[in-house]
Amino acid sequence: MIKENKWSRANRNEKVLNVTVVELPVGDLMRPKLESLSEGDAEDVKVAVRQGLPLWSLHVVSQEGFNAARSTFYIFASLEQAKEKSASFPVGTYIDNFGFPSNEGRAFELGKLSVETRLSSWGRGEGAYGLAYEALHGAGVYENYKLSKEVLEWLGSEGEDWLRSDFGENWEAVAAMEYCVRNFHSTSMACIAARIFMSEFVAESDFDAGYASRELEVLAGGVEGVASKALAAQARRTKGSGLKSQRQKQERLEVFMQAIEALKDIVGSITEERVLAQAWENVIATHESMPKTKKTRFEYEVILRSEEPFKTRYYAIFG
Repeated sequence: MIKENKWSRANRNEKVLNVTVVELPVGDLMRPKLESLSEGDAEDVKVAVRQGLPLWSLHVVSQEGFNAARSTFYIFASLEQAKEKSASFPVGTYIDNFGFPSNEGRAFELGKLSVETRLSSWGRGEGAYGLAYEALHGAGVYENYKLSKEVLEWLGSEGEDWLRSDFGENWEAVAAMEYCVRNFHSTSMACIAARIFMSEFVAESDFDAGYASRELEVLAGGVEGVASKALAAQARRTKGSGLKSQRQKQERLEVFMQAIEALKDIVGSITEERVLAQAWENVIATHESMPKTKKTRFEYEVILRSEEPFKTRYYAIFG
């Protein structure tokens, strides 16, 4: 029995912004080519492509949280099929990311890990360990800081042996991540907590641990917690900074903001966190006077999001 509670539910859903159905005549650039179709595509679509018959495309525009809007296309061999499918996406309603929890199914597959778990094993930062353990215990993934009986039964003895063979003593972190991805939404606190342990104990780089920890803390503490941190940071800046250091900080913030703006063309194709990380790396590489601590970077990001003249420019990029 899958445990559904605040630790395992989705924290961001997608809102349907627009839905259109259009015909794709022969020669239309959106019309699929026969060689691009796979076993998963409908047989009548393959026949229509092969014989040059009409096709119809269902175009769904949706937005997850405050992320950039994205488009999803469905191809049908008849107008009736396209219209029937479009009824599944009423404009203004929320959908569960085109297939909760993923299109890969809930069952453990011997020899095959989900994309989410693989990404975490490669490395997606310090972790919020206490909160991460609380999330995984709350979702029923852990019991007494070990994998729960439910997860072990889900894996099966062969699955456990395979993970032990591939990941050694850290196999439990992989098992927890795979269970969360298969059974909960990827934005759930349980999945984010599992990412922290994957980053720390499995991935070659611990880069993702810091980001996952911050996201977990924000979700667990809510917006009020973020606002409190911003106010506390502002109070520290006001108390401890002189006029000269404040001017220098403003100049550094401007440099950071410009580095982010220089990457605006890739926003939407990669995450906001990765855009910020790349911008920071670019600034560090070109400005020797820029402080290089994680603490400074976090403080600067808070300022860019919450204070003018940077706030408006920041949200003009990320929405």
